[in-house]
Amino acid sequence: MTVPARSVGQAFALETVLTFFLLLVALRSGLPWVVGGVVALEAMMGGPITGASMNPARSFGPALASGIWTAHWLYWAAPLLGAALAVAANHFLSPSEPIETKSHQAQEFALIGEGR
Repeated sequence: MTVPARSVGQAFALETVLTFFLLLVALRSGLPWVVGGVVALEAMMGGPITGASMNPARSFGPALASGIWTAHWLYWAAPLLGAALAVAANHFLSPSEPIETKSHQAQEFALIGEGR
């Protein structure tokens, strides 16, 4: 089960940071071995302090089975905040360009075919 070994505030901050970096690496690299390495490093670093959940489902199952819900809310709120921040950072690092629709591309090909 995941129960904070330090204060709830420290656990919240750490879980937010852990989730942020995990999701940012997953979004930026997409390589399974890199993501797995981040999970391993974060588990070694954050495990003794918060259990390094980084995922609400990872905390929910053990809490449900054991009946221990100590500060369980933070294992939902912190990953959601960390994930939102990672998505915002990813968008900031590489904003997406407008996607051309198929109909727009078809119109361009039609105009090229007509000699325009």
